[in-house]
This record gives sequence, C-alpha cells and structure tokens, in this order.
Amino acid sequence: MIGAIALTWLVMVAAAMASGVTATLDRDQVALGDTVTLTLHSSDGSISSPDLSPLHKDFQMLGQARGATESWINGKAQSQYTLSITLRPLHAGALRIPALDVGGQRTSPLTLHVSDAPAQGVGHAGDPAFLEITPSTTNPYVGQQIALDVKLYYAASMLDGNLTPPNVDHAQVQTLGRDQRYQTQRGGRTYGVIERHYAIIPQKAGTLNVTPIVFRGRTVDSSGMGDFFGTARTIGAQSKVIELHVRPRPAGAGNGPWLPARQVELNLSGLPASGKVQVGEPVTVTLQEGATGLPAESLPEPTLPDIPGADVYPDQTQDVSRNNGQWITGSRSRGFAIVPNRAGILKLPPITLRWWNTQTDREETAKIPAHTLTVVAAAATSSSTGTASPAPASSAAASTPAPAGTTSKTPSVAVQKVPAARDTTWRWVALASGVLWLLSALAVAAWWWRRRGNAQRKRTVDADERGGRARALRNAFLVAARSDDLDAAAHALLRWARAERPAIRHLQDLGAQLDDAAQVEAIARLQRSRYAVDGEASVARGGLAQAFRAGFAWRKASGGKTTTSVLPPLYPPSR
Repeated sequence: MIGAIALTWLVMVAAAMASGVTATLDRDQVALGDTVTLTLHSSDGSISSPDLSPLHKDFQMLGQARGATESWINGKAQSQYTLSITLRPLHAGALRIPALDVGGQRTSPLTLHVSDAPAQGVGHAGDPAFLEITPSTTNPYVGQQIALDVKLYYAASMLDGNLTPPNVDHAQVQTLGRDQRYQTQRGGRTYGVIERHYAIIPQKAGTLNVTPIVFRGRTVDSSGMGDFFGTARTIGAQSKVIELHVRPRPAGAGNGPWLPARQVELNLSGLPASGKVQVGEPVTVTLQEGATGLPAESLPEPTLPDIPGADVYPDQTQDVSRNNGQWITGSRSRGFAIVPNRAGILKLPPITLRWWNTQTDREETAKIPAHTLTVVAAAATSSSTGTASPAPASSAAASTPAPAGTTSKTPSVAVQKVPAARDTTWRWVALASGVLWLLSALAVAAWWWRRRGNAQRKRTVDADERGGRARALRNAFLVAARSDDLDAAAHALLRWARAERPAIRHLQDLGAQLDDAAQVEAIARLQRSRYAVDGEASVARGGLAQAFRAGFAWRKASGGKTTTSVLPPLYPPSR
C-alpha cells in the first residue's frame, strides 16, 4: 500500500514537472544593442502575466506578444501557449535571467552572453542598409570548415530584397540553418537585422577570396509629399572582399585520412554485456564515427581490424550530415556480423582514428579500447532418447493381502461360512485398498500431466532459441551473399542450415535434403563458382540470396508432410 502511494506521488510530481512553464531564448549570444526574445511556454493553459521586475537592472522591456498553437499527436489534441517578451540588453557581459514566477510556477534560470557592439557595424549616418561579415577564421587548413556569419542591417520598412550568397573558388559553400530576425541599435539608430550562416570548406591550399556579398532591396519612403502609402525606394549594400590564407596539410599529420575538425568521436555498440558468445553464433555490432566541422563524406569508411578466431561480415555504410545552424556534424556508421569459429578467448583489437584538432592546432587520436569475449562451444543437440520413466506406483492393489480363506487358484463354488467379524474386516481392507489405488492413480496422472507440460514448454523454448539463432545466421548469410567472398557465403549458408538440421555435414548433404530445384542448382553453382575462373562468380552471387528468399524447402518427411524453414522469407514475395 505504501509502495502504491509512493508511486502515485512520484507520477504526480513527474506530471507536474512535465506540465510546468518553461523559458527559452531565441539566441544565447548577442552584441550590445541587439534585441533578444524571451519566450515562456505552457501546455496547461494561458500564461498569466509574470513578474518581470528581476530583469529591469539588465534589460529594457520593448514589448510582449501572446500566442497559442494546437497540434494532433497520436490522435490527441495538444495545445501550446506562449508569451514572447522582447528585451534589449543594457550592458555587455554574461547577463543572467533568473527564475521567473509565473502563476505560482518558476522557470529555470538562463544566461545571455552580450558582447560589445562591433565598430565595423556602425556605417555612415543615414545609411539605410549595410552588411557585417564575420568569418570564424581567415587562416584555415585545407578541408577545414569556416563558419561565416552574414548580418544585413536595414533601417526602413522593407518591401522586398535579395541577398547574394558568398562565392569562393576552389571551395564548397553551404547555407546552414534558418535566417534569424531581430532588432538592434547602431550609431544611435534602430535597425532590423537578418542574420544568415554559411559553411565554407576550402579544397585547395593558398590564398582564396570570398567575393563581396551584395544586397539589393526596396523600402517604403513616406517623406516629402506626405503620401499616405509612401513611395518605394531602392537601397543596396555590399561587403568587402575577405581573403582566406588556406594552409596545406601539416607534415606531421601522418599518411592516414586528413580530418581537420573541432571534435571527432568513435563509438562501438552491440557487444554482449555478459562478455560471452557461442561458436557459430553471430554478434552484430555497430561502429560509428562522428565529427564536428566535417561532412559525413569526409570521414573514412568504418572498418574493423582483423579478429583472429572469427569471421566478420560488414554491412552497408550509413552516412548522415546535419548542422546546428553554425557547424556541420557528419556521422558514418556501419554494422558488422562477427561469427566466432572456435572456442576460447576472442580478442577484438583496439580501434583508432587520427584527426587534427583545429581548435588546439595539433593531432589527436580517437580510440576504442580492446575488448575480450569468451567463446563457448556450441550446445550439443539433445538426443531423442531419455531416461526411462519410472513405472507408476500402482502396485498397491496387487500387493493387497487376499482375504483369509482364499488361494491363488480358482475359488471353489462351495461357499464357506466366515464369522461376521472377519467378514467386516475384509470389507474395510478392500475399501482401504481401493482408496489407496485411487490416490496412487491420481498421483501418477498429476505427475504425468506436469511432466507433459514441462516437456511442451521446453520444446517451445528450444524452438524459440533455434529460431532466434537461425534468424541471426540467416542475416549473416545475407550479408555474406552480397560480398565478393564466395567461401564466406558457403560457410554462412552451411551454418544457417545446421541451425535447422544439425546433422548436415556439408553442402552436398544440404542439397540432398532440399526439395526445390532452384535451391539445389544455386548450391551447385556456388560450388562450381568457388573454383571457377570464367566469371561465373558474379552469376552465383546474384542468384544465391534470391534462391533462399523463402527459407529452406526441405524434402518431405516419412509421414508425407513437407517441412519448411522456421524463418520468414529473406525478402517479401514478388508480386
């Protein structure tokens, strides 16, 4: 009862925390004069007016706006309420937005980093628009990402406009994230700002020029005649040329892949927690490479080192490139089926990847330490013979003493007179014997029923284990069938077959037990191609997995019933 109350209390606390008011900033780094938006979020209902007095010493309040959105998630309507507050920092530094009291609930504190206003952003007095371009570095390495921030400042109401992207010869240029819009002050004048981010990756060492970024647009000019609607006026702005002095790969960077990045990580997942595996039982692991400042295609293909005592079957590589609005993050991952081929200790050597840290300007090494697995022999298949079942203890009735005056011979027809007391004793003895026999029969029946249920459950568990092992071996065969190693494909096919028919010794045995001509021919072609030199290997690879897409077509058993594979087909059936 106490546990149920505690659990209910924890659920209520978690629900209260999940349904509280949260606070976010649209940016966590701004320049002095910029505006920033503080947004309060709630899913419980409209947000009451918060106490903003703790913000007065560091910020100027410029306005508030409320909003509400509704969405459907898993068939249920969910509402989200927001209160957006526009703030302008009053001084530079790390400004703390404390926890705010909103209708009895408190938000988490936030920190805003405010830098001094850049002098080059002030433009001439009266300029309706100007550009501010900031590269993360002008002295990069070849292949290193440069984060280029572009800010367009405009003073009038904008009707439309066009901002050209940067152009750099011998470099890749990519737009990152979405545009950010806010207001700021420069030279005592209020400007609207459109901020855009680019990634530039130079492909050649030497001096590269970032061509000027040009803005052309139209604003509303209501001066002069006092026209109610105003007139359209064309404005423009242009940045200066930026020189990039691209350095070549350092001489001490080694001969491996060149990886100039801010951060590189390696990760290996899928190893059994117990540290134990079985001979012939595949272990599927995933090796992942991740880098900040590099796209996925710049990373090398994930590869496992040679593992003595095991066959390794690689899968296809998965590449993903993302960005956080300023930096590209690339990731390459690849699955491997590791199949131990002998009992003992299996050692996975360490995995290393050398890369160049662009922040510290030195080489570093990402490393996965060595792992050791214990490989146990495959479990022997239990024989169909077992210990003899004990005979039911039903001899009570047979051992019941015969009534006095009787013999083992056929009784005489003549009836002897027996005293009344002795006749009553015989009846009680017979009744007790019957009761004992009935109890013994019930005990034997209960024992037999329990043993039958245990055997049925054991057969179910064994079948599930065989099916799971066969599925893993089938996946290993599928990977091997796609590779150029026909020997590996043959061994993988044989291991899969033995998971369903342990008595199979070689591929000839397998072919003899199959009832499908296409599968028999695929095995024969595989055997010929393993030693062929006339180009038939590609033909064998192309039809091998296709032939076994529906599992093994075993020959009919002696009872006339066709035995089929315990697994679903490798591929969906063709329509």
